[in-house]
Amino acid sequence: MGGPYVWIFVALAGAWLLQLLLTYRQMRLFYSRYQEVGRAKRAAIANEGSIFGGRVYVVLVADRDCDAVVSAEKLSGWTVFAQLRPVRQVVGLDLDTVAQDEPIEGVSPKVRRAFRQAASLLVDSCRERHSQEGSDEGRERKGGDICENTR
Repeated sequence: MGGPYVWIFVALAGAWLLQLLLTYRQMRLFYSRYQEVGRAKRAAIANEGSIFGGRVYVVLVADRDCDAVVSAEKLSGWTVFAQLRPVRQVVGLDLDTVAQDEPIEGVSPKVRRAFRQAASLLVDSCRERHSQEGSDEGRERKGGDICENTR
């Protein structure tokens, strides 16, 4: 029919399609978990790393007052089967402490930088919220992907 090259092309196309479907599944699971953990609190997503050095994504959830971390999870791995895993060393820490680049025992520098970025996003969001409410409380940070449920 077309020789062995056609079958190689069909196999590669099938593998690529499978990868797309599994990546979509992983993305849906990640965002459903993000919405679940951030349902009653304030949550932020951040990432750190590169394509070649590996990338880590984190979800950081703070209490309503943006004082403390109530949930921290990371997604890292080389396959589409990687899942969010809790990072207990960050839970309970002050959000300002996480927003600074202070070492956290048991947390790698790459994951710590991602959590720092997420904490900065939350601190920024809180600053903006406080300024809209007429409060002069707030801290300066860069903005980003924030989920806030006000119910």
